[in-house]
Amino acid sequence: MRYSSGPKWGGQYDMYKPAFWRTWQPDVYRQRTDNELLPSGYGRTETWIALCKSWNEFKLAQRECDHADMKQYAMQIRSLQQDLGLPLYEFDMFTPEEIEWLERESDMKAKEFWYATS
Repeated sequence: MRYSSGPKWGGQYDMYKPAFWRTWQPDVYRQRTDNELLPSGYGRTETWIALCKSWNEFKLAQRECDHADMKQYAMQIRSLQQDLGLPLYEFDMFTPEEIEWLERESDMKAKEFWYATS
């Protein structure tokens, strides 16, 4: 009994896929460069992964009604979106004052200046 729902591969030639497909495919991924560093000091791919994980944790904290974690992950999400150049998500559960506080807390340049002068 087969477990897949698709048709069984009969070994036919697919003219739209190269014969060396399995050896060619990894080279496609190697051509893509991730040398571009973002303001956070991480690459674009690493920042996307962190953004996805932050969204997952935010949703989990939202289900558990953990407001402290929700604020932390909202701050992370907004700073990662800013690094990637994406439009910032407006969280409905926070007031504009809380959003402003989140932005001030995640502003690394202001923190570096504050630590340097104190």
